[in-house]
Amino acid sequence: MCALKSVTIAPLGGLTLVQLRVPTPAGGRVDRSEVTVWWGDLTTPAGRPVDFLQVLSEAEQLRAMAYRHPLRQRAFVLGRLGLRQLVGAALGLRPAEVQIQVNTQGKPYLPTASLHLSLAHSGDRVIYALAGRPVGIDLERARTYTHVPAIARRYFHPVERVFLADSGWQPQVFAHLWTAKEAYAKAVGFGLGSYLQQVNTLARSSRPNAQGWAWATWEPEADYTASLCWRPAGVVL
Repeated sequence: MCALKSVTIAPLGGLTLVQLRVPTPAGGRVDRSEVTVWWGDLTTPAGRPVDFLQVLSEAEQLRAMAYRHPLRQRAFVLGRLGLRQLVGAALGLRPAEVQIQVNTQGKPYLPTASLHLSLAHSGDRVIYALAGRPVGIDLERARTYTHVPAIARRYFHPVERVFLADSGWQPQVFAHLWTAKEAYAKAVGFGLGSYLQQVNTLARSSRPNAQGWAWATWEPEADYTASLCWRPAGVVL
């Protein structure tokens, strides 16, 4: 397990990262010695993201150049720059020295370190989570969702489906549930699938669930919903 330490982030490409305090369902805060969460505004950096491609790996560069839409390319490049900043600061490496790989589901991981990581971007914001144990994070910008009942039938636990229907299918309620699902899928590294029907993200307390997972869902900024899923210390893997 990699012990997390306080890090100071020097902006790379103009992307400044701010550490967030994450509220827990019990009214406390997520222990920063276990998980750190960082927030970035993708609109602030000046210049072209391609100017910083040399910091990325060859695989990341190829993926970046494959994006046809400039805004999506920008989000990917700046998102990976921020991830390399954070991991490099935590491990004492330069951003370009960080070795990041992805599994078959697209989950990034470090092949030579026990630090776990996750990131998500939505709209023009990006969010990261670093932990010494498995972790997942997701972010949704407020919008009009389509096919919500179908998504709920495919991925939601029966308790979650009832809760969502009783809310009148409110977009904010859906965003809370969906980001929690996505965060869990990222934490376990399996991607989206019908297995998510067995996971009730509403069963939250100050303690992890029977499988050892804990969740926190909150609004880090107006019009944004974020969810964090992690294994707290003391849970046997």
